[in-house]
Amino acid sequence: MINLAKLKILVLVFLFLSLLGCPSSDDCPSFAVTYVGNVRDQSNNPIQGVSASLSVRGLNPEEVAWTDANGDFSFTQYLQAPVGSVYFVFSKSGYSNLTTETKEVAPSCVDTTARFDGELSP
Repeated sequence: MINLAKLKILVLVFLFLSLLGCPSSDDCPSFAVTYVGNVRDQSNNPIQGVSASLSVRGLNPEEVAWTDANGDFSFTQYLQAPVGSVYFVFSKSGYSNLTTETKEVAPSCVDTTARFDGELSP
């Protein structure tokens, strides 16, 4: 015989998870998140060779791109689940590291572009 209290708890847990919108890879088709940005110095000059490291959900940042001669970077991730909170750490020898503000990126399973710009100080 099924315990009515346990059944109520299971139904509440199911409803709660449904409201969170936690898609599985079966629920979410592959989609792309493109990260773009530009890094300049305090005089608004582009800085080449800046390491742009991405941190997803507060995990340790992973180096994913380098800025070009115009200070621009771009890369794309192909995913099967929403991303959530992300930020970048920009670093280059001779400059202070910069951590961007955290942004919510790709809360649903659709192609999107997220922009992160920064200004480094010597």
